[in-house]
Amino acid sequence: MMETVDGRKFPIGGTSFGGMPTIGKAGSVMPPLFQSIARYRWDGEEAFGMMERSNLPENVMLDG
Repeated sequence: MMETVDGRKFPIGGTSFGGMPTIGKAGSVMPPLFQSIARYRWDGEEAFGMMERSNLPENVMLDG
């Protein structure tokens, strides 16, 4: 739900799917990223976009 300063409320729906972690080389200045596709619905319209999250390297654990 999004609410404007004047109190109007707009429901926003969304779904994310897929997902691809990206892990940089050791010593890289780029943080580890998780990217996925997102679908948003708002006021009868629909759009696709990308959702991206980053984290500190020391918080990322890999299997293996």
